[in-house]
Amino acid sequence: MPFDDVVLLVPGFLGFSRLGEFYYFADRVSAALRGALQTAMQRTIPVVPVSSLPSDRLANRQEWMIRSIAGLCDRMGGVSRLHLVGHSAGGVDAQLLTCDRPLGRSWWSADEQRLRAKIKSVVSIASPHHGTCLSN
Repeated sequence: MPFDDVVLLVPGFLGFSRLGEFYYFADRVSAALRGALQTAMQRTIPVVPVSSLPSDRLANRQEWMIRSIAGLCDRMGGVSRLHLVGHSAGGVDAQLLTCDRPLGRSWWSADEQRLRAKIKSVVSIASPHHGTCLSN
């Protein structure tokens, strides 16, 4: 059964880590967001965490992300619209999927273009879009 809308949670620099007894970003955020969306929209909207390469180069993270999302859409039986919610570096990863061309390459493949056309919104939370002092 294809889905009209799917929200994808994109993790930050260390991925979906656990801090003590607290699961960072994936568990609580996805449950709260899913409940709020279902109440507001009166229909089921899946909220799914996606994996990333937690501490790799941006170009590698971008390539991994587009392949992961494509696989997820296939496993879900099709998706009409994607909404990306990225925390920290995940917001940068999500935004990079909307760029005119991929990092390190001249063009997106036809399959990548079709997938990117499904991205309807990107929300970033505490994302370093202009860099970080850590790079100094």
